Amino acid sequence: METLKDRVIEALENVIDPELGIDTNEPRTSMHDVKMSDDNKHAIVDMTLTSMGCPLAPIIIEQVETAMLGVDEIEKVRCKYGLGTSMDKR
Repeated sequence: METLKDRVIEALENVIDPELGIDTNEPRTSMHDVKMSDDNKHAIVDMTLTSMGCPLAPIIIEQVETAMLGVDEIEKVRCKYGLGTSMDKR
């Protein structure tokens, strides 16, 4: 049976890393882990950008947030990236 986390990860397969031209779930790209809150309404994704000054960071993060919020049950997402910084999207 497919879990909500599985569906979130599947949605992230549609996010393409613009520098590498492959989806962000590929092992050599930016996505490291997806965690779900106990109530399964909030998702947190750990990711690494190619550099903290990455000019494509806002685009990648927006695509990740949009993909995750496209899963019906998800109400809020949090992208954690780089050196411990994060952005929240409601």
